[in-house]
Amino acid sequence: GTTVVRSSAMKVVQLVLAQGLVHPVQIVPYLIAMSTDTEVTVSHTADKNLQEIDKKYPGFIHMKAQPGIKLSYQLQKILQTSSKNRIIRGFRKKEQDDLPTALNGFLYSLLRNTRPQRRGLVLSLLKQFDDVSTAPLDQMLYLADNLGYFPYQVQDEPLFIIHHIDIIISTSGSNLLQHFREGLNKPISEEKEPLDEEEDDEEAETLVAQLPACTMPLRTAMRQARGCLLLLVLKQHLKQLYGFTDAKINQYSPSEAAKVYEKAISRRHAPIFEPKATIAQLKEPDDDDELDERGRRRLVDDYLEFKQLMLKFDPEEEEEEDAAAGAGGAAGAG
Repeated sequence: GTTVVRSSAMKVVQLVLAQGLVHPVQIVPYLIAMSTDTEVTVSHTADKNLQEIDKKYPGFIHMKAQPGIKLSYQLQKILQTSSKNRIIRGFRKKEQDDLPTALNGFLYSLLRNTRPQRRGLVLSLLKQFDDVSTAPLDQMLYLADNLGYFPYQVQDEPLFIIHHIDIIISTSGSNLLQHFREGLNKPISEEKEPLDEEEDDEEAETLVAQLPACTMPLRTAMRQARGCLLLLVLKQHLKQLYGFTDAKINQYSPSEAAKVYEKAISRRHAPIFEPKATIAQLKEPDDDDELDERGRRRLVDDYLEFKQLMLKFDPEEEEEEDAAAGAGGAAGAG
């Protein structure tokens, strides 16, 4: 079966490495992908080779980490799709393990000892969730799974991630809400009093009336918002898994002296990372036909729901909304 092929491929890679036929740096992405293999003989050999390259050529693994994770995702697409699993996940939970492990966890453990390297890696992954990212949603889920279960050992690691999730959600979220608002037709009568948040239903009807004939740009904005929504769930998960309070998160500063956040952390028992909305969206492929009445209403509901989430997340967004409305006094967050 394909296992034989993958084991043979591993042997070829080892020969190439042993004989110095190709510069090791070129092989690193393939080794990173192979280290996520379900076949233990393949993954362990890949891990061992990565470890040796890391000792011999410090910095090589870090340099190729991102293409390696991308290749891992491609490999998992093949392996997991054949196992009747339509949704590609980035962690694995074996029966005997208490906790799931990230598929790219070994790669992370090689890089985590130097702060700039591990931060560089997680930032390059988080970037793929922002409002200008073109990463497909299933790839985002694979990355979020990994970020949720990397083998973090000190407080700084998850806190740094949560800190940057907050920044991304805050900037991308406001950008996307603004794109959506700018895509609406101008209301016919300007005299109307700004709506109270309580009148969500009425607001929804007003917005439906303002939707342009072609809703594609607005739908694109809401699709881009999926990255933000997934990050929100990831943040919740990390908070639960490591027992961080909001106060702890708010006082964290990435520029603090390294020692401050080097306290060891341990995982608590938390529910498995399961971003339901993302999984539902992946099961329901995007349709590019123009929306019917129900679809248009759902688009507006998605927008209002996202807006509410952003208000809870970032109270300043509310003030900007008011300023944008011009009349002020519009949003008393419900």
